[in-house]
Amino acid sequence: YANLGLSSFINYTDLQIDGEALNAKALSYGIILGYKKTKEFDYALKYVKITQDTQAQLESITPNKRPSSDEFNIDLTQNLSKEAKIRLRYASINYAKQPLLLNEFDEHNLRIIFDYNFKINKK
Repeated sequence: YANLGLSSFINYTDLQIDGEALNAKALSYGIILGYKKTKEFDYALKYVKITQDTQAQLESITPNKRPSSDEFNIDLTQNLSKEAKIRLRYASINYAKQPLLLNEFDEHNLRIIFDYNFKINKK
């Protein structure tokens, strides 16, 4: 993740796409089904498949080496303003069993995420 800028890191941390693609030749793809109930609230179901190159992952600079995985998310979002939103996310991550990599345990977690879009004025 050392090669990532701040905005890329924040945007892809949950799905672990950018850092592993750069450092370990990961291939990822997914789908998002969303529903906007009102201007302030929306809901989404998300799925992403991340296929890791095991040898590249073992040789990478990524400190937290992981096997291939399937991730399912349920996101509930409240848009607070044009710049800010708060999300409640439940994630279930199912890792492939890979004896060469130690982080093969499945994860279930609940997160509260605050997103804020900063604007930087360049002169």
